[in-house]
Amino acid sequence: LLFRLASALHVHDAITAQALAPWAAKVYIVPHGSYIGAYPNTTNRAAARARLALTDAGAVYLFLGGVRPYKGLELLLEAFRALDDPQARLLVAGHAHQPAYAAAIETQASRDARVRLLLRHVPDDELQFFFQASDACLLPYRAATTSGAALLALSFGCPIIAPRLGPFPELAAAGRGLLFDPDNVDDLARALRLTPSRDRLAAQAACLAYAQSLAWPTLAQVHLAAYQAHR
Repeated sequence: LLFRLASALHVHDAITAQALAPWAAKVYIVPHGSYIGAYPNTTNRAAARARLALTDAGAVYLFLGGVRPYKGLELLLEAFRALDDPQARLLVAGHAHQPAYAAAIETQASRDARVRLLLRHVPDDELQFFFQASDACLLPYRAATTSGAALLALSFGCPIIAPRLGPFPELAAAGRGLLFDPDNVDDLARALRLTPSRDRLAAQAACLAYAQSLAWPTLAQVHLAAYQAHR
């Protein structure tokens, strides 16, 4: 009903546009915009790790955002347990909306002392410390048509690890991240193992360059053209 009523349908990528093929005449594509400049980002890797009481040894993996079942956190915790690196750390930061689900996650996380749970809202000014301290942002979603969380990570220069589905192959391309087969714990563990061997500075530069290419003033002009064409 909504699609029939709408004059235009905005999607973030070609994959989602294909799913709306019956409505192709109404569909237009404009990527998700960058978050560069939207949040404080004045720290660096060393200061961020010190702030979070992390040493400079070992890779740090991050899961940040609302803790919900569709995001696949259980898969991540299982894959991380298979990682044979005593210095590795996994940060899980974000508000858990369902108490029963939060309890299940706490139980699973308690089996690995390398996991640090911070099940609370992360204020805007604290985001920089989590992203700057981390080697990769994990997005083990079970389904997705877009991902503001991925754009947020890239805007802080943090590479992503995500499943081969929805928007993620495009977002992780050109050195911006690693992909794994959806719901495959062994393949996710493989991606985790590869992370420390990657060129961190090159990946950071690739992430920032991509985010910079998605400036809102530029995207706004594309939206405006679409509004004018469909009015």
